[in-house]
Amino acid sequence: KDCEVWIIARDKNVFNLSRKLLPHLKNNIIDISKINPIDTDESIIDRAMRMESTLGYLSSMLMSQDRSIGQGYLSNADRHPHIIRSLNTHEEKLVELVTEFEKWKTVLKLCDTKIIFGWSRPTILSLLVTAQGGRFISFIHSRIGDKFMLVENHMLQNDNLIAFVKDKMDAYDDDKNIQYEVYKSYSYAIKSINNYSFINNLKKASYAFIHEIYKYIRGYRKPGSYIFCGWIPTLFRKVTAYKYWEKYGVSIDDMREKKTVIFPLHFEPEISLMHVSPEFNNSYEIICWVSKNLPADVVLVVKENPWSFGIRSKDYYDRLRKIGNVELAQPDTNTKEWVDHSLFTVSITGTSGFESVYYDKPVLSYGKHQIINHLPTVRYVSSFLETGTAINELLLLNKDSSDFTKSKAVLH
Repeated sequence: KDCEVWIIARDKNVFNLSRKLLPHLKNNIIDISKINPIDTDESIIDRAMRMESTLGYLSSMLMSQDRSIGQGYLSNADRHPHIIRSLNTHEEKLVELVTEFEKWKTVLKLCDTKIIFGWSRPTILSLLVTAQGGRFISFIHSRIGDKFMLVENHMLQNDNLIAFVKDKMDAYDDDKNIQYEVYKSYSYAIKSINNYSFINNLKKASYAFIHEIYKYIRGYRKPGSYIFCGWIPTLFRKVTAYKYWEKYGVSIDDMREKKTVIFPLHFEPEISLMHVSPEFNNSYEIICWVSKNLPADVVLVVKENPWSFGIRSKDYYDRLRKIGNVELAQPDTNTKEWVDHSLFTVSITGTSGFESVYYDKPVLSYGKHQIINHLPTVRYVSSFLETGTAINELLLLNKDSSDFTKSKAVLH
């Protein structure tokens, strides 16, 4: 009511589709790719400094949240296909950021925007809208079954939800029959890895090659993006990586007589790490920190993400196996089985942290912006020393404590 609606299209394809589907809004549809940056003689450094001042956010942090110009930060996905723009100079990368910033400034002036609503959430736009006193509302997956939630900032948080969780801590519904709803994507992932074979991946590679040719002919390939057919070698590495984990991985039965801690690795690159935990997303460093802080009778079990076979190298996995108290998990084992067997779960921003709360297990969290950090059975840490302190506290938690029921009920 009393609002004018504009559609912001990221490129000409979305622009044309929007005009086709929404003819009554054709004069209110903007193709962001057609907007030119500000024409100025200022140096790119000065423009970048002004952008940083406006957003209250550093250019280097913005780069780290972009898989293309920030690919150098993907140290835990060392076989991620090469992106051409990742080798641009620092100044060239600043030009890319500043150009996007200036385009969004122009768009917001054209629309006199007070509220932006959307599925994708460009970090620069999100910060700019907030800096200008507007609001940016978007959806994210809640990690509870197939439910979604509304978020209001570039770290995908909802301040009202955080406040509600804190308030509920003193008056929670003691319901012991709360059941966790599994996200359906997990079953798809399991089916996918069970089909890893040379023949199946040859079929997928053939399709990927044809699709790459199609994008090239139609002009859909983004300049400076992935090298041509860059993902095809990854398809074949999936088979060898899966067999590696089959060969060296341990099962629940192998570890039945041992105390374990479970750390399910993340899929990289993904928004959960690059956008929601830009301060710290180094899985290898976490493994080292946790390993060094575990007593002699506890083993850290690392489980590969079902979607990440082929993204990490054999050398990366070899380094993990060289750490004395670290074991790799069999690839076909269920995360819930490991959570049930383990003393606590290690998580950055993964679903396993939420699952562990529901399964009455403590969580060691490295993701600063997780809603579960506000629960009594979760410890958020940001350093090696904090890791040691938190592990000692988690190991001393009474498994019969009412805090577990409280955490589960409040989160639910």
